[in-house]
Amino acid sequence: MLVSRPVACAELWDVMKSAEVDARFAKMQRPVEVVSKPNFAAVFRVSSGVTDWQMHPEADELWFVRSGSAKVSLGDAKPMAGMPGAATQQFDAATGDIVNVPRNNAYRIAPGGGRFEYVALRIFPSRRHLPLMGSGATSPKPMPTVVTKAQIDAALASAKKIENLHSSGAAIVNYIVSPPVWPKPSIPESHMACDDFYFIRLGTAHAMIDGYIVNPKEEPAGEIHGTSAVGARAYTVGPGDLAWIPRNTMHYMVPDSPRFGYLLVKVCE
Repeated sequence: MLVSRPVACAELWDVMKSAEVDARFAKMQRPVEVVSKPNFAAVFRVSSGVTDWQMHPEADELWFVRSGSAKVSLGDAKPMAGMPGAATQQFDAATGDIVNVPRNNAYRIAPGGGRFEYVALRIFPSRRHLPLMGSGATSPKPMPTVVTKAQIDAALASAKKIENLHSSGAAIVNYIVSPPVWPKPSIPESHMACDDFYFIRLGTAHAMIDGYIVNPKEEPAGEIHGTSAVGARAYTVGPGDLAWIPRNTMHYMVPDSPRFGYLLVKVCE
């Protein structure tokens, strides 16, 4: 059976601290949508038993596993509907991993005991404009079905520049590290056609969000940079924190640890 369950709504603004994320998951019995936009949504989901077969033909999904482990079965929707089709494949997913579930793929989750909690980013557009894809993603490059925590940790510990993990449809996922620094470190910026979602994994930084860019300049196309900013809201971010930066919102990060790293999901149109 292919099903889609309703969700509750609770908007995420700017930064959600790790402890707040964990507290939200601890109270959940059904999905909670924390960001809802025309082009993407972020949903907190929890599974405590084997799920029914499900499918989301309207969206590609990237799952960032928050807690627990599970066997994830993924495949053609036809066998789930009792029709001939390709066989399913089964993957192990655990805390810190990312799972890639393309649209029109059916899936089922079998938790490995206890609760399986994850943040699902739902990407609705199936295409994007290539010049606005962002650093490190100039051609399509879908990631494997599962990228493990060990692989992510190793990349963030050793990367010497922005590295692209996933580039498919309207979404890209980049490893961002400092030091070495990204091309324009600690310079205020905003994106005209991209929304950003941050998963902080390593170190700490000061995040400056919203306000106004001083001496704004569009360079490259679709990207606004400036010499400074005024009126921003300030946060300290660290491992496990989430941040959402809507398009046309000023933001920048100032690392205050020897090494700072995060996964940056960009949804661009």
